[in-house]
Amino acid sequence: MKDVEITISLNEEERKLTRGGETLSSVKHPDHVESDAPPTARFHVIDSFDIKNRNTFVLLGEVIEGKVTLDMWVQIPLNSTISWEGKVTSIDQIDWRKETYVGLGIEYEDTADRSIWTGLNVGLETIHILSA
Repeated sequence: MKDVEITISLNEEERKLTRGGETLSSVKHPDHVESDAPPTARFHVIDSFDIKNRNTFVLLGEVIEGKVTLDMWVQIPLNSTISWEGKVTSIDQIDWRKETYVGLGIEYEDTADRSIWTGLNVGLETIHILSA
């Protein structure tokens, strides 16, 4: 098996996922989401998982402040200045380990986006949710 370097490039306007110099995914930063906008909700993520047949990545947890509605933006911090964002496309109640949690679904378009979401390994952290 040959080693292939996968790189995620991030800046304030665009995010790219490349493999061996070939761009697999390029996502423009949504114009209506400002990174320095105050959060309108906070969500504590217990775990996260992918539902491949729905092209949906799910953040499992609980709302600890504010209210989360469809079309809001989940903000996953990558470092102190850059974050990865995704639009909330579904909100479900999920029973897990004898507890009931909220599942925030974020649809993705292709396998490159899926790789990014699963690679973030979101869990046991509190994230911000921004209004649409």
